[in-house]
This record gives sequence, structure tokens and C-alpha cells, in this order.
Amino acid sequence: MLSKNLLKDITGVLGSNLFILTNNLLISILIARTLGPVGKGLFESIFIIPLLAISLAEMGISRSIIYYIGKKTFKNEIILSALLILLLATSIIAIVLSILLFVIFKDTSITLQYIFILLIGIPFRLFVIYCRGFFLGNEKLKEANLLQWLPVFIYLIILSVFLVTHSFTIQNGLISFTLSSIIVAIIAWKKAYYKQIIKLKEGRVIIFKLLKLGLLFSVAIFILFLNYRIDILILKQLSTFKQIGIYTLGVSLAEQLWQLPAAIGIVMISRSVNSTDYNKLNKEVAIVLRLSFLVLFFGSIFLFFAAPLLIDFFYGQAFSETILVVRVLLPGILLFSIISIIGNTFAGIGKAIVIIKIFLPVLILNILFNIIFIPIYGAIGAAMATNISYTTGAIILLITYKKTMKTTYKELLFYKKADFFFIENILLKIFNKNKNGLN
Repeated sequence: MLSKNLLKDITGVLGSNLFILTNNLLISILIARTLGPVGKGLFESIFIIPLLAISLAEMGISRSIIYYIGKKTFKNEIILSALLILLLATSIIAIVLSILLFVIFKDTSITLQYIFILLIGIPFRLFVIYCRGFFLGNEKLKEANLLQWLPVFIYLIILSVFLVTHSFTIQNGLISFTLSSIIVAIIAWKKAYYKQIIKLKEGRVIIFKLLKLGLLFSVAIFILFLNYRIDILILKQLSTFKQIGIYTLGVSLAEQLWQLPAAIGIVMISRSVNSTDYNKLNKEVAIVLRLSFLVLFFGSIFLFFAAPLLIDFFYGQAFSETILVVRVLLPGILLFSIISIIGNTFAGIGKAIVIIKIFLPVLILNILFNIIFIPIYGAIGAAMATNISYTTGAIILLITYKKTMKTTYKELLFYKKADFFFIENILLKIFNKNKNGLN
């Protein structure tokens, strides 16, 4: 049985994730309906490069912050001071990396204006990531959730303004994204740094320690990010913007099923760094793993049959090819619950090296299958490659967790009657919250 605190944390994060899901769907509808498959493909291909650079330049610092705060190694003001110094350095690295990647993957459709707009937002996006790590380490999930859903909400509002004023273009879409990052960074500053005494000299002392642990996290996060998004870069080289538009829409729809395991993953990394009782942690991981898999299973069945109706109604016939992309992705998306929950647990207990050892070979496998399948099948080929990589990674990670944490497959996978109190309690919580709100 899950503790009340864990149940409360998961419910809170899940509520935020469902709000993000709704906003992301509205954003995808606005972009798809306005720009069409080709325009959406171009829009998504512009974004992938700065996001890739941020993933690498972030250096795993947000995860090392969570770890050191959870272990009570350094005081909050010292960590916050170190973050300001690291922010300057990592922002420069991310901007330079982005420019290099834009040069390497040169495309005349991507103008200097587009690039400049996204580069402006990089330091602000990094700052929000660091502040979110700070709040997760302190188990302040309310503040961490805010920094997760607010950028998406503000992004949607600004996009809607451009749409209403009939001035929605790719450039204005990029401006909306950058403005949302700047606004949320200001809010993050007020919440994290208000009344904090900044001690830059003392902060410099711990930078090396944050980087030393963070680099392992950085490599792990970067490898995972590449596993999720390398297909878009390969599509860009071997296919068309239309196929990118078709594929990214399919991925974004299928990935909405991740909301529960993503919520659990966030909570598990926050709790695992603060945990000294691994036996209790193992039991909690097993319960949430079983239940998230069950929820995703029924969600996958629903999406398999509902995809044609949803895509036709919200996005139109121009995106009809996306239906098969969604269906092909579903088995891998289902098994991703294992990656999200167990991967975050390994990260929380300082075993990022496990993620690297597993997902580096999986990444190579992913790239090879993308290169083989995309020229033949386009977006469907990318979905097939993604499906294979997610499935392979999830199975190996489950086997590794079982051996490392000295648990059993029976404990991890076999359902128990007590498990279902978890879903019942979540439904009761949501029902009571809505009932109180009406009263």
C-alpha cells in the first residue's frame, strides 16, 4: 500500500501533467491547423536543435542539485549561488552548440531570424530547469509543478493572441515560445531567490562537485534525449518536412499516455534522493510500476481505436497518415512506463551510469533502424525504429533493476489486491476536490 504522502505527491504532479496535456493538445491543434503538415514539420525541425544543445549543455546540473539537496550536503543559499555562475557558463555553451548544429544541419528554410529568436530564450529555459531541480530536491513539488505547466500555458496564450489577430506565423510561434521562457524565468527567480543571500564566493567552491556528479547525469539525460528525438534529425536528412510534421504529431499524441508514469517518475526521483530505506523504496517502485503499466495498457487500447476520429476531427484529413504512426508507436509507449519510473529511481540513488550503459547501445540500435527504415517507410519507419528502441531499453532496464536492487519479477510485475486502492484513492481525491470546488 502506498503512503498518503506519496499518493498526495503523485496526485498533485498528475494533475499538473494532465493540465499540460490539455495545453499541449491545444497548441498542436493550433500549429497543425494553421501551418499544415509541411509547416509543422519545419516548425518542429527548428526546435529540435536548441533543445538538443540545452540537453547537452545543461550538464546534468539539475539532477545533481536534486541529489545534493536531498542528501543535505550543501545549504540552499550556497547551491543557489553556484547556479548563477553555472547558468552563465552553460548558457554560452548551449548557444555555441546550437549555432554549430544549425551550421552542420544547414537548411535554407531556417532563417537567421528564426535561429536568433530561439537563441535568446536559451539562458531563461536553462534557469527554469535549474530552479525546478532545486524545488524537487527540497520536495517542494507544488513549486516544481508550477515551473512545469506554466511555460506551456503562457506559450498557448501568446500563440492564441497571434491566431486571433491573424498574425500567426512560424516566426511568431518561435517568439511565443521564447517569451514564455522569459516570463517563467522571472517567476522562478522570485520563488527560488526571494530573500536568499547570494554568496558567489562560497558558491564557486561547490561548482566542481555539482559538475562532477552532474556530468554523469548529463550524459545519461543526453543519451535518453537522443533516443527520443534523434529520429527527427534523421527524418530531416533522409525525408521531407511533411513526413516530419506527420511523425511529430503522432509522437506528441502517443506520448500523452505518459502523463501518469511521468508524474510518478518526478515524484520517485524526489523521494529516492531523500530515502534511506531502500526496501520501502523498492515496494513503492513496484506498486507504481504495476499500476502505471495497467493504466497505459487501457489508454493504449483507447488511443488505438480513437486515433482516426481524434486526428480527423482535430487536425483534418491532411494528417491522416498520422493514424498509423500512432498505432505503431503504442507498444513502445506502453513499455516506456518502465523507463520513466525505474530510470528516475536509478538517477535519484546516484546510479546514472546504469542508464548510460543501457541506453547508449539502444541509441546506436535506434539510429541504425532509423537509417534503414526511414528511406523506405518515411514517418512510419521512424515510428518502427522508435518502437524497437523503447521496447529494448525498457526490457533491459527492468532486468537490470531486478538484479541491482535485489528484488524479484514477481514483486515488480504481479498484481496484488491492495494495488487497486491506489487508483481508488486517486479517484476519491479528484472527486472530493471537485465536489469541494462546487460547494
